[in-house]
Amino acid sequence: MSSEGGASLIDAVDSEGAHSEVVTAALQAILTARDQLPAERRHPAGSLVCGVAGAGAEPELAAELATRLQAELPGTTVQVTSDLVITHAGALGGRSGSVANVGTGAEVIALSPGGELRQLGNWGPWLGDDGSGAWLGREALRRVLASREADYDLGPLVGAATERYGDLDRLHQTLATSGTPARSTAAFAGDVLRLAEDGEPGALEVTRSAADALASVLQRSGPGPYAITGGLSGHQVYLDEIAGALGQPVTNAEGTALDGALLLAGGTTTAPHLGLLIGAATRTPPESATS
Repeated sequence: MSSEGGASLIDAVDSEGAHSEVVTAALQAILTARDQLPAERRHPAGSLVCGVAGAGAEPELAAELATRLQAELPGTTVQVTSDLVITHAGALGGRSGSVANVGTGAEVIALSPGGELRQLGNWGPWLGDDGSGAWLGREALRRVLASREADYDLGPLVGAATERYGDLDRLHQTLATSGTPARSTAAFAGDVLRLAEDGEPGALEVTRSAADALASVLQRSGPGPYAITGGLSGHQVYLDEIAGALGQPVTNAEGTALDGALLLAGGTTTAPHLGLLIGAATRTPPESATS
């Protein structure tokens, strides 16, 4: 059995009572998710792996959660790990390598053959998120505005920006007052990628720049293999440009986080992720797990 029920330990604070409340909330979320799983997902019997946000950063709480879950599910071997671990396991089928989750933002989850988990690039829209939807959309809009100032025509890109945002002379105000500037900027990424898929030169140039930026983070993460997940992974032109920048193939995710949890719960894999599973309080939580 596997679970990725939306539970989280990231709200834990330096208070024993608050810790208990966080674990209780996570416990309830996981049990609810378990009850909602389709029957074919509830195997192999007697094994449960839960991906919980913050489990790597709070290993003691993860062990407490595993202990309490095991008490609720007699006869079940319960192990808790970070949601990043099951996402990675699902995306690469239990292999080591790097997974880039690219939507509005971007982060790379890297796992070494020895089981060391790292996060890269997830510094937010001002300091990181290289190659993300927000990065790509922002770069395209900068080029659109520069073309207007220099009085040269970016044609379809300008038209797409005008259609989405209206008066481009007020673009900075439109984004600033949207409430979520990064998300509003990222909305343009899909327009740019669709133009790139049609071979529009300006859109292709921006797409290539974004791919170079993301490829740089992937290269820092390790030698691969590489998989791409998230909203931008559905655009083949982007995957092709990333692969070109890396000089090696990139793929879509093989499976979901739930598939990853199921793989790790199955008892038949030798995946390096196994060292990041935290069981009921009878074992020492691994130091190498990260949030």
